[in-house]
Amino acid sequence: MACFNKTTGGDGNELEDRSPCIVSWIATPGGYGVPQISHFMDRHSKNSGVPIRGWKTENQLAEGWGNKIGWVATQSDATFTLQFDRIEKDVNSVTVFYLRSYGEKWDESNARFTVSTIDGNNHDKVMSTYDIAGFSEDRHSLTLSQELKLSGTIGKGKSLRIKVDLIGGSTFKIMGLMICT
Repeated sequence: MACFNKTTGGDGNELEDRSPCIVSWIATPGGYGVPQISHFMDRHSKNSGVPIRGWKTENQLAEGWGNKIGWVATQSDATFTLQFDRIEKDVNSVTVFYLRSYGEKWDESNARFTVSTIDGNNHDKVMSTYDIAGFSEDRHSLTLSQELKLSGTIGKGKSLRIKVDLIGGSTFKIMGLMICT
């Protein structure tokens, strides 16, 4: 299945795609919610052929405006892999939006993000590996972003994989993802 980012106008005709990203979403009330995140993760993890283990969509309604929708690790060995086939643009970076929080639940929270492409021998060629801490010493929760710069360009028409492993703690929350030129 090809991965693309297309938009149609009110008349149903396809509009010119000016987005620099093949995929972009952020969890927000009225935007990407629980059903959209679940659908996205299920669809692209099926493309990888690797089952999701220990991750689920969560909608934590906090006090005030702290609606923290996201894709959350629920066990210490949580892992998932997303795959985007026949990408329609060159890709040079992946940006992850995530929650950094405090308290016992978040103690030692750390996730490893590995971005790869598939070489001619059907093996993964790692383009970036980055560990992101989800724990904060501060007594507040923040949504932060981390750009994962790739070692080279993943060219249009190639496949791209993102593998996420929980390597510390028992939870981590992803709140958005951008895969861009």
